[in-house]
Amino acid sequence: MIELKDLSIKYIDDFYMLLNINLSIDENTLFLGDEMSGNWAVLRLIAGIDKNYSGDIFIDGKNIKEIKEKEFNLAFVSKTPYLFNTTIDKNLMYPLKIRRKNLKINKNEIKNIVNLYILNNNLENFPKKIKNLSLSQKKIITLARAIIREPKYILIENLFENMEETEINIALNMLENSKSIIIACDKEENLKYYKNFKVINLYFGSVKN
Repeated sequence: MIELKDLSIKYIDDFYMLLNINLSIDENTLFLGDEMSGNWAVLRLIAGIDKNYSGDIFIDGKNIKEIKEKEFNLAFVSKTPYLFNTTIDKNLMYPLKIRRKNLKINKNEIKNIVNLYILNNNLENFPKKIKNLSLSQKKIITLARAIIREPKYILIENLFENMEETEINIALNMLENSKSIIIACDKEENLKYYKNFKVINLYFGSVKN
C-alpha cells in the first residue's frame, strides 16, 4: 500500500501543484486531470524524483525518506520514452542485470527471460535497433523495460498519448499481467483503457469529489 499524508508541493512561488493530499493506494489506480491538476506530480513524488515537498509518503508502511534509491521496489515510465540507443534486447536486459543479485539469476537466465518476454508480448516483429523504432514502439519498449523485472509498483505517465492502435493492444496485454499500477492521464477519452482501475480525479492540486 502507498499512503499520501498531508502531501503538498509547489514548483513556483505562490502556486501549489498539490495541496494537502491524503490518499491510500492499494489497487490499480488512475489519476485523471489536465496538466495543471497535479496528477503527474503525484507520480514523481512517489518515485522519489521530486523531494522538496511537505507531508509524508509511505510505501508499505515505510517513509520514502528512509528508503534508499536502490531499494525502491517500483518503476517509473515517463510520457517521453527514454531508451539506450542500442537494441531492444540490451534495453530489456539492463534492469535484470543491475538487479541480478537480488533476483538471483545468471546471465543465461537473463537472456532467456528477455527472449521469452519478447515472444509472449508480440515484440519479435519490432525493429531490433532502438533508432529504427516508431514513437509508439519506443513507448512499448520503455514499458516492457519497467515491467520485466517485476517491481511491486509501476508508475506510468500518459501511456496511450500518441500511441498507435496496434501498440495500444500490446500495452493492454502487458498491463493485464501486472499488479499495483498507478497511472497519470490527462485525457478522459482514454478512460476506456482503464476499466479495472480506481479513478481519482484531481483538479488544481486537490481531489475532486
